[in-house]
Amino acid sequence: MEPLSLTGANRHNASDGLQNLSALIMEDGDLTLDNGAIHGKSRVEKNIRFVTDRDEVPNPKRCVVIWLTLRRAVAGQGIHGLAASEFYIDSAAGVGFKSLADQVNKMDSAVKGKIDLSALSKEDHYLLKRFIRNLRPELWENATEAVWQEFATSAEIEILRAKMASVLQSREDIRLNAEAAKDPPQ
Repeated sequence: MEPLSLTGANRHNASDGLQNLSALIMEDGDLTLDNGAIHGKSRVEKNIRFVTDRDEVPNPKRCVVIWLTLRRAVAGQGIHGLAASEFYIDSAAGVGFKSLADQVNKMDSAVKGKIDLSALSKEDHYLLKRFIRNLRPELWENATEAVWQEFATSAEIEILRAKMASVLQSREDIRLNAEAAKDPPQ
């Protein structure tokens, strides 16, 4: 039997957008990074048999998967897309319910840079906001305008825009200086 090649090479013609995909699992007011969810194997999904009817889950506990994508911005990598999807687990019974179609559609939305957090309650939204802003500050600072609009006040957005404009101006100055050094006046 041929051994599995786990080198990270993509031989399945998957979208390059999936390379920048991460999964967050929200459970009991806690939010953790769990990329196993990308393949339906997050910590909370292990040893769970999923059913097609939520009523078949005896004591459903609500969980949320939040798909998060990154993209390279002018000043570094930033958050590009976010989308959330609910699922329900009864760990004791080993049964759960999730809509695979909803999860795939939300994953696709995040990969395309869309924001869809309609599955989150106000408390969930606040928890995600804190998590995103504290995880790696540069991911927040280099996020898309749509991400800023979701989590920041208008005053905070103006500060972020000014910072981004300063970075752009610095890069332009460096480029112009490099061109001038290449072709000195005669």
